[in-house]
Amino acid sequence: MSRQSDTQTQFDAFYEAALDLLNTFYPEREITVTSRDPDYVTAGIKAMLRRKNRLMRRGRVEEAGALAQRIGKAIIKHNKTRLSRLNPRTGTKEIWAAVRQLTGRRQEVSKVDGVNAESLNEHYARISPEVNYTAPPRKHSACNRCTYVVSEWCMFTILDKLRATATGLNQLPAWFLRLGAPVFYKRLAHLFILSIATATVPRQWKQASICPVPMIAIPGCHADFRPISITPVLTRLMERIAVSHFLYPAFLVPPPHMNFRDQYAFRPTGSTTAALISLLQTVTDLLLNNPFVAVIALDFSKAFDTVRHTTLLDKIAQLEIPDTVYNWLVDYCDGHEHCTTFGGKRSSMQSITASIIQGSAIGPASYVVNAADLHTSSNGNVILKYADDTYLIIPASSVQTRAAELQNVEQWALTNNLKLNRTKTNEIIITSSKSKGKSIQSPPPPFLPGIKRVTGLKILGMTISNKLSVSEHVQPVVSRCAQTLYALRTTSLQVGHPWKDDVCSQFLVGINHGS
Repeated sequence: MSRQSDTQTQFDAFYEAALDLLNTFYPEREITVTSRDPDYVTAGIKAMLRRKNRLMRRGRVEEAGALAQRIGKAIIKHNKTRLSRLNPRTGTKEIWAAVRQLTGRRQEVSKVDGVNAESLNEHYARISPEVNYTAPPRKHSACNRCTYVVSEWCMFTILDKLRATATGLNQLPAWFLRLGAPVFYKRLAHLFILSIATATVPRQWKQASICPVPMIAIPGCHADFRPISITPVLTRLMERIAVSHFLYPAFLVPPPHMNFRDQYAFRPTGSTTAALISLLQTVTDLLLNNPFVAVIALDFSKAFDTVRHTTLLDKIAQLEIPDTVYNWLVDYCDGHEHCTTFGGKRSSMQSITASIIQGSAIGPASYVVNAADLHTSSNGNVILKYADDTYLIIPASSVQTRAAELQNVEQWALTNNLKLNRTKTNEIIITSSKSKGKSIQSPPPPFLPGIKRVTGLKILGMTISNKLSVSEHVQPVVSRCAQTLYALRTTSLQVGHPWKDDVCSQFLVGINHGS
C-alpha cells in the first residue's frame, strides 16, 4: 500500500507541475461563441479574428493578412475534420446535417425532452450495476522488479507524434504534451514504469467524461445516445502500451478454452475485409457439399455496456501476461468514475463496476478477451466474430443443431451478463446460384422461434443476398456517392473553399470504403 501511495504522490506532483506550466505560459482566455456565429467559428478562430481586427485598426496590414491566411486554414481544417467523422453507414443524412450546420442554415439541437446531463449519467451508471462489487484478488506471485514498459526514447517518440485529440478531465491537452516532449519524456517514462511495477493506476486516470453520441437522427430518450468516454491523454497512451506489449502477445498463445482466431476486430491482424473474406469463403466451401447454408446474425443488447468487470478480469487472469500487468488491470477497473457532458452542462460523478469503456484504448481488447470463450456447440458449425457482431454459419447437414446453438449462445450470454436479442437477430438461408449439374432441390429449414428470416442480410456494412449477390449493396453506394458529391459541392461553395475534383474524389473513396 505504501508503494501505491508513493506512486500516487509522484503522479500528483507531475500533474501539478505540468498544469502550472500550462497555466503560466498558455493562460486561458474567455471567448464567447454565440448561436449567431457559424459552426466553423470556434473559440480559437474567433480569438484570431479579434486579433486580426485589432491589427487592421493599427494599420499593420501585412500581419493582419498573414493572420487571415491562418484563419482560412483553420476553418478548412475544422470543416474537413467535421466531414471526415461522418458515418457512411447512416447514408447521407449526417452529411446533409453537416452541410446545413456548416452553412449556417440550421443549428444542431442539443435538447431532448426529459434528457439532461445528470439523467444521462445516471442512465449509463445503472445499465449494469454489480451489487456489492468487490475487486478480484491480486496475484501475489509478482516479483518486485520493474516490468519493462517503455524506454525514455520511445516515450519521447510517442509524445512527439501525438495527434490532436480530446482532452480529458485533467485538462492536460495533447498539443501541450507534444510541445513539452523534451521536458516531460524522462519523467513520464519513469512514471509509466512505476505505475506497472506497483500495479497502481493514479486517480487522475480513473475519471472519464462521457460525450453522448446520438445513434439515430432524432433521439428521443436516454437509450438513443451511445456513451463515448473521453479519458485523459496519458491514460490512453498507457493503455495502448499495455495492449500492444502484453495483451496482443497473449492472444497468440491463448488457454485451451479460448480462441482469438475467430475474432477479426481489435486485433493487429484483423480487419473488416478479412472478416468478410473469411465468411464468404466459409459459406462458399460449405455450399460445395450442401444445398444451402444458414447464417444467423446474432445481436447482443448493449454488449459493451453490460460486461462485468469481475467476469472479464477472471478471463484476463488466465492469459499469459505478467502478474504486475494483471494487478494493474485490476486496479484500473476498481474505482472508475464517469460524468456526462450534455447541452453545455456537466453532471456529477458516478461509479461504475461494469461496461467496456468506449473511447478507451484498452476497452476494445478487453471485449475481445470477454468473447474469446464463445464457441459453437456442434462440430461442423462455424462462428465468426467482429467485436460484438457475431455470425453463426450452419450447413444443411447440421441444420437440426440451430436451436441448440442458439441455446448455447444464450447460456453463454447469461453467464457473461449479456442478453441475446432475438427480435434483432436475423437468419438468411444462402443457396448456390450455380447448381453445377445438380438438379436436387432441398426444402428450406423450418423457421426458428422469434428469429426473422430475410432474403438479404447486411454483414459488416455489406448487403449480401441469399444467392451470394451484392447487387443490392452496389446501387445504394452509387446513389450515396452522387448525393455526397452534391453535398460537398454545396459545402465548398458556402464556406469559400475552392472545389477540387481530385481531393473530393479521394474523400468520397474514403467515406464510402467498406459501406
